Amino acid sequence: MSQTPRLPAPGNIIELRHCPKNPWPLGDQRLIAQGSLTAQGELQDATGEPDWMLAVASVEHTGQLPLNEGFERTTTVILGEVLQVVTDSPHAVERYRPLRLDAGVPASAELPTGDVLTLQLLTRRGKVRGSVRVLELSKQREQYLFDGQLALLTEGKASFSAGDGTVQELAVRDVLLGGDAAEVRIKGRGMLLLVSLDPDARES
Repeated sequence: MSQTPRLPAPGNIIELRHCPKNPWPLGDQRLIAQGSLTAQGELQDATGEPDWMLAVASVEHTGQLPLNEGFERTTTVILGEVLQVVTDSPHAVERYRPLRLDAGVPASAELPTGDVLTLQLLTRRGKVRGSVRVLELSKQREQYLFDGQLALLTEGKASFSAGDGTVQELAVRDVLLGGDAAEVRIKGRGMLLLVSLDPDARES
């Protein structure tokens, strides 16, 4: 896991176009953020090796997914039709249907319908438990982002505000950091990936 700029405060965005782009075994990858969690479940920069990592990665050819011992990987297709992930058995990862697997178990990726763009979430077992939910935004109802949550707009138009009430635009594939005290909330029309990170008491 390579180095990345420090996390912004809750209620601020990370612009994907400014994230470092690097090759990974299946294409290119932009590392959005990585870090750890406080005991209260707030996002923070890692003091040593990170316990979670979030990236947008293209899958442009078949091959092996990177092995990350002690981590779980949640893969979500955000552009394209389907990604086939093969471990002991094949898993068809359709668009907006997250798949979580042990990242320490060998797995290969196949492309039955062509290239795809994915959101990759890695979480260290025993430290962080991660999940990805797909939400449809509404102009009438605000979506709050709490401690330990990040949101990525995959399509549509949305705006967000924090405690001071200032409204800002959220661009497609930019990531917004949540926080209880900052009262972060989003509304608009489109699809949102909600990433939730919580302390994990399981043994690593």
